[in-house]
Amino acid sequence: MMASSFVFFYVGQNISIPQMLVDSIRWSNPGATVVQCSDASTPTVFGVDRKTISACDPTRLMTSRLYAFASAGVDHTAVYVDADMLIVKPLDLPKILGNSRIAVTRRSFKRKGLFNPVQRGINFYEYANRTIDEVYPYVACFTIAKDSTPWSAMLDILFRKAVKFHKWYGDQEAIKEYVTKNPGACLEVQESIYGCTPDQLKNFPEASVIHFKGSHKALMTDTYFQLRAARQRSSDRADPDVKSSDNLCDL
Repeated sequence: MMASSFVFFYVGQNISIPQMLVDSIRWSNPGATVVQCSDASTPTVFGVDRKTISACDPTRLMTSRLYAFASAGVDHTAVYVDADMLIVKPLDLPKILGNSRIAVTRRSFKRKGLFNPVQRGINFYEYANRTIDEVYPYVACFTIAKDSTPWSAMLDILFRKAVKFHKWYGDQEAIKEYVTKNPGACLEVQESIYGCTPDQLKNFPEASVIHFKGSHKALMTDTYFQLRAARQRSSDRADPDVKSSDNLCDL
């Protein structure tokens, strides 16, 4: 299996969350390449191979994220993940992607719930009385791309959207439209496998990635330390060259 490449976007001074992500990548995918996309003031996460810097406008966070991915200079197959995730199994990205240009994550959970049209002080009135799955069938937490071309295309899509989507939900808006316009280039993978929330792990023990989004974020630290303890118990077999962080006392 070829070593995988992981790319994540994160902005902020407290890097404990992306540190846990990077450590989990090092444990589950030794030899992986990890690229951090941040602004100039965000500290470098221990264990990344490369850090790309681009300006980040907090009022246009989604635009900043797509721009960072499009300009990261990754010209080979890579997976672009949210920072609040733990990778718990080896990932063979080229095998998953196959002949597709991009793999998008199909929503598995809460599909029938009604979308909340007022969030973070933003009115998404056009989506009132519609289900979450009708509005956003794809989640943006785990996306495999053969190169940066799809991100450039999705950034162009987002630029044509209303300004409110530049701040929130813009990545999901862009993915949805990209899939509609390029159905033959897109592969669907399941959130239950590549973005499983902690409360669903009992139903999907085969999950490769755990996603601590929203209210689940409080569980990330405990899960991380459980994984680290399990790894330490097998330390006699561990590769001493695997990078890992031991400076998470600020969590």
